[in-house]
Amino acid sequence: MIDLYPTYRRTTRRSPFVSLLSRLWGCDVIPFFSCRSAMLTGLQAFGLSRLDEIWVPPYLSHCVLTAVSRTVFPAMAPSTRTRAILVFHQFGFPQCIDAIEEIARENRWIIINDCAHTLFTKAGERPLFDWGDLSVFSFAKIYPCGLGGGALTNRQAIAERLFEAASSDQREAADAFDFYREITEGCYGDRTPMKIQSLFGYLPDVKPLAPQALDALPDTEDAIQRDAEQRRRIYREARELFGDRVPSDLSGGTVPFAIPIQGNDVDLHRLAGSIRDRLNMNTPVLHFDYAQNMLEPDYRKALVVGCHEGWSEDRIRVIFQIVKEGLT
Repeated sequence: MIDLYPTYRRTTRRSPFVSLLSRLWGCDVIPFFSCRSAMLTGLQAFGLSRLDEIWVPPYLSHCVLTAVSRTVFPAMAPSTRTRAILVFHQFGFPQCIDAIEEIARENRWIIINDCAHTLFTKAGERPLFDWGDLSVFSFAKIYPCGLGGGALTNRQAIAERLFEAASSDQREAADAFDFYREITEGCYGDRTPMKIQSLFGYLPDVKPLAPQALDALPDTEDAIQRDAEQRRRIYREARELFGDRVPSDLSGGTVPFAIPIQGNDVDLHRLAGSIRDRLNMNTPVLHFDYAQNMLEPDYRKALVVGCHEGWSEDRIRVIFQIVKEGLT
């Protein structure tokens, strides 16, 4: 999965990205050190505890589960203790939000809208971020900023708590970011795995956006829009080539983080090996919910192709051709 993320790129500029995003969306984005720190802070602001449960899908990473479990107990099915539901739009493909919202409101569950894999997907005419009780984002899944995220909520009391947390001392965030950068640059040799675990276990405790993250974020609205349009183009090409092997655009406005292409397990792993050997690029084989509905999921194996700027459109077309020729 990590191969689908942009690699951190250090630059010398300081981007006004959060202001640009807020202006594009017409609302105040609250910046955070990471998506996980935004989620953890939001769950705490809602007053949830470890005696409460949050319904989560099974494909969350252990980092997310670790952050969530600091405040509320994650479970894969609802119970009498359920107080919240975490709706994760995997690879940027939106879940069936109307059906999920109906059951959530009926049971008075808090909706955590996890948009870590997309900033620009729409559900019909409605932006996906404008849904639920708390929306959280990961800038680092989309852009090569290393670490960075944000949150949105229409709950005034929750927003005030989020702003307070996100406005705390940035020195801790800057130090943590430098530690992250040392790890990614290989400074710890054989001890790197241990350092990664020690870092990511505690990152949710760091709240403000690190100033270094702004160095690698888009610095104009045009740059933000160009990235979104590239993702749309890649998705359209994948649908034209692979049809229903690629998830359909149920929302009418999907802007993906990555493209899953369904196939049988043997074919997919063989193709992943061919792509790695020919292009030195990793296309992991992962499960994807083709129903796009955590209430009644349909998990199938898929080869997953990245969309960020590190995957040029020419290179992606070569990958698509390899997959097209190799699928049975």
